Amino acid sequence: RDTATYTPPQQRQQEEAMSQVLVRHSVWQPAAELPPRSPQQQRDAAAAEEEIERDVERSMPGHWFYRLADGKRALRSLLTEYAAAHPDIGYCQGMNFIGAMLLLRMPPQQALAVMDTVCRDLLRGYYSDSMEGVRVDYQVFSLLLEQCVPQVHAHMRSIGEEPIFVLRWFQTIFITELQPVISERVFDMLLTKGAAVLFAVGLAIFHTAQARVLGSAHGVDRLLQDVCAHIGHADECAFFALVDHYGDAVVSTVVPALRLRVLEQQRQPLPAPPQRRSFWNSTRGSWV
Repeated sequence: RDTATYTPPQQRQQEEAMSQVLVRHSVWQPAAELPPRSPQQQRDAAAAEEEIERDVERSMPGHWFYRLADGKRALRSLLTEYAAAHPDIGYCQGMNFIGAMLLLRMPPQQALAVMDTVCRDLLRGYYSDSMEGVRVDYQVFSLLLEQCVPQVHAHMRSIGEEPIFVLRWFQTIFITELQPVISERVFDMLLTKGAAVLFAVGLAIFHTAQARVLGSAHGVDRLLQDVCAHIGHADECAFFALVDHYGDAVVSTVVPALRLRVLEQQRQPLPAPPQRRSFWNSTRGSWV
């Protein structure tokens, strides 16, 4: 036997196994990779990264974790990974606050999964380029406000104000408005009861602030921000009793029909998406 060319059986088996690993690696990796991005997709990705970078800096700046480089890095990574994994949605304002809240309560991969459920399933169309889903629900909420709190609705129209800030409420799931003890419970309800809970919470806020709104001549958005910021632990039971009242009495039975009504009114265009500065001009609440 030529000992110079002899390979022991165990070594030969290891070499064959390694060869199979290398072959499979060369096949599996290209098969699993995403197709190359088109020039437009590359431009969209670059724009999303720039927007994410801006929004990371103003996502809950009052929370100690997001004053640290590690906190900002974690949020930046979460949002970038989500946008890359879902190019049909990409990145939209509002996601940064959702991601920031989730990272405070769970590991990044779990946060990514919950964020996907919220953005793609529960709030479908809220974070697309057209924002069609949230714009439809804005019109639905306006109809509900007219039915459930008619005096407030009439007063706002008389002073020339529309509740356009409801778009911000819905896209951030009230995280920018309510204290953590309240906003986290709203998030619980979103996951267990669905998107209709947003309407009930919005109506409960207007109900709570009714006297102050009726006494105002302008600045309803800022007034409601102040009301929301002061709904704390002591008010939790009373506030969510209102949420349950509107949810059971109105929202669960009326919202589906109102959505169809809005969608069928083709002659009435949806309101244009608000300008960035006017839409995100405030980040009140103890989260931020």
